[in-house]
Amino acid sequence: MPVDLHYAKCMDELNKQATTPAFQSMYKSKPAGLYKLAKQMYHQINQSREDNELAYIYSFRFLKLLEVIYRRDTDKHFVQLQFDSMRKEVGELYTELQKSLQRRYDQLAQKKLSEVPEEPTTTIKVDDKSVSNIFGDDIFISSQQLYQELPNVAENMLIIDIRSSTHFNESKLNGNYHLINIDNNLIERGLSAFKLEEKLDKVTKDKFAKRDEYIYILLLDNDTVKESFQTSKLKILNDILTLWDVNKNYNHAPYVLNGGYVDFVDMYPTHSTNPHVVCTDRYGDLDDILNLDAINYPPMERFGHTSIVSVTPKDILENMFLELLKLCQIIETTEKELLQFEENLLIMMQSSEYSSSEKEQLEYSRASCDLQRRAHYERKDEMKKVMIKEVKTHKLNESDYFNRPELLHLERSIVDVSRKRRKVAEELKKYELEEGEKEKEEEKKPQPIVGDSSHNKPVPSEEIVKRPPPPELVKLIPPKVNRATKPLKPISSDRGLNGLVNIKNSCYMNSIIQCLRHIPYLRYYCISGEYRNEITTKHPKLILEFSDLIKQMWMGHSSAVRPTTFYNAITRLYPDFRRGNHEDANEFFMIVFSYLSDDVARDIPEMARYLPADRTSFYRLTQQKESFFINNFYHQIRMDTECQKCLKREMRFETENVLILDMPLRGNTSLEKLVHVFMTTCDVNTLFCNDCEKPSAFDRKVTYLPRILTILLKRYTANRDGVYVKKTTSCSYPLDGLIFGKARYKLWGLCLHQGSLSSGHYTAACQNILDNRWYELNDEMVRPIDLTPTTYEKEVYLLFYQLVDEKMVGFL
Repeated sequence: MPVDLHYAKCMDELNKQATTPAFQSMYKSKPAGLYKLAKQMYHQINQSREDNELAYIYSFRFLKLLEVIYRRDTDKHFVQLQFDSMRKEVGELYTELQKSLQRRYDQLAQKKLSEVPEEPTTTIKVDDKSVSNIFGDDIFISSQQLYQELPNVAENMLIIDIRSSTHFNESKLNGNYHLINIDNNLIERGLSAFKLEEKLDKVTKDKFAKRDEYIYILLLDNDTVKESFQTSKLKILNDILTLWDVNKNYNHAPYVLNGGYVDFVDMYPTHSTNPHVVCTDRYGDLDDILNLDAINYPPMERFGHTSIVSVTPKDILENMFLELLKLCQIIETTEKELLQFEENLLIMMQSSEYSSSEKEQLEYSRASCDLQRRAHYERKDEMKKVMIKEVKTHKLNESDYFNRPELLHLERSIVDVSRKRRKVAEELKKYELEEGEKEKEEEKKPQPIVGDSSHNKPVPSEEIVKRPPPPELVKLIPPKVNRATKPLKPISSDRGLNGLVNIKNSCYMNSIIQCLRHIPYLRYYCISGEYRNEITTKHPKLILEFSDLIKQMWMGHSSAVRPTTFYNAITRLYPDFRRGNHEDANEFFMIVFSYLSDDVARDIPEMARYLPADRTSFYRLTQQKESFFINNFYHQIRMDTECQKCLKREMRFETENVLILDMPLRGNTSLEKLVHVFMTTCDVNTLFCNDCEKPSAFDRKVTYLPRILTILLKRYTANRDGVYVKKTTSCSYPLDGLIFGKARYKLWGLCLHQGSLSSGHYTAACQNILDNRWYELNDEMVRPIDLTPTTYEKEVYLLFYQLVDEKMVGFL
């Protein structure tokens, strides 16, 4: 027997349920994730056939999902083998359900016309006249509205968070709020508020029982938005409170936080007890993936198993516009927070009554906020460039996207806040200059002499100038030293020009960290907080310490940073680094890379039977996992061999996160030449046919392009006595234009080494993205340099490049 109609009253309403805007994020998903989702959804269709409405929605979305897969995947044969039979079956089911549901909705409408409507059992009693409706008439409030009004309504608001109790305990709103957690698993259709109350623990039950004593009630979950509310657990809870809560009189109908906890903490991370674990629900159970609010497709007028709506360039640009709009909202919020920090700092300096620790804390918060602001602006500029390129490619009108009222309004607001900030900054600068002058005056004053009881007596300034220094001080004056060969004084760190303090011979660590933090894509990943959304373990090993260090170094808080927290974390994981030996920088990079990747790694679907060989090999090497670091640092090269006698063909893959190139023993070479040699030559022992032992011809091709290409020059080799010696061969390198797999890469960092295998010193040379200048970073010391392709040709050891055209990342 079919389940009674319960999702909609007509086909138009049901189609709206199937076309929520949240599905636009699917366009950015990787093919492997789409394959898994399609198979899960097909299984769900078969499980829900008795519920015609649910089966209809899943069928609609399944067919649209296949449309995206068919258009995006270049391996059409693989897709057809996997999904053609499913597509035909579900297409026929969809047409059948469409006709059946239309008939049932028509019958339901006729039946309602002949019935007398009954009053609901209970309804919420709202006295709007006695309550200030500060949030407006809509039950949905934005994160910005909540942030602005929370200080005014916190005492009179009950906040009900329905995320799982596990996630609630890991991370929740931070503040003196009336906050309770009702696990969404306890919320079911048909429950009354009284029955729900009986399911709660004693503490939560006591607070929930007083719900009608509050003026406002706010409901929130992980990430539900207005468009997906109708099919969420929040809607069920809202119905329980408004329709089935006997003997309770509310001051106002419950509000719902649009975008949920994730959206709020993305904008205001300091208002969370632990923002690092936010968004883990996004990689949750099948129920979360297949929930009716999880996927959405563009609206359609006509649909069948042989007629599917195409994803157009306008659809993609519309999705990019929504991302741009949200990014502008985040920038506006960050600008306002930064203005607040600067105004508080100005008030503090005007009052002259503050401790140095209070000022340092406020300056640190200001610098942290400013760092995030810069990163968001950089991301916005990149996104606009991509959008403009897409618009021109498809001959569309820029004004259709960049002159929209909602975007212009946000940009005007951002400009207004920026102007206010400039005025406050000018005032701050005056006080900082005055403070600097006072410090100089203090330095000019004579210092008291140990054992001289006269230092307490006031002395005229003229007398101080004329008085010769006492004998005790003459002896303490240091001799003049020729500092021409000494390191330069650390330069100002106002643009991320920070050195790193050497802890127990840790120059190898400092040079690698400097190179990594200057890679633009990795820099944004850390300072924007994106890594927080991808943490997949309750106890991350290194990603938090690494990202905090990167953020600290870009704040410009001091000329040199002491990386104690990061050092303690990595030496706890790998105690050998604590010994103070001369370690290998590449080995350190590989170990750090492994821990960082593990912290954000997630499983990918099981191998499909007809998955192409390159992908099978890639995922087998990564143990069927993917992460930010795997996806962006790994490359793959395919080598095809053919026996020149029996014509036997073999194919093998090399998948690594570092491209290792052999250096010649003597003479000069170039990085381009080394890459060419690597791609066109091979160890002769691997080129013989296993069957007839005859030589084989071979061909190497890049099959997976990394976004970040790390190259190691093998400078160490064993001599005849078995002792490893260093090759001092000169190697030039291109700054912008290294070609790898027909793609162009730009250089951002060099790890340099002077000395031998057992002793020596590591430094780094990096390009600063904020001023596009190159700097040498030697532990605490930083100095500008004019880098050329031959500046460090004998010292260069590791090179860090980033792909110029980001659209080329991935399998070719």
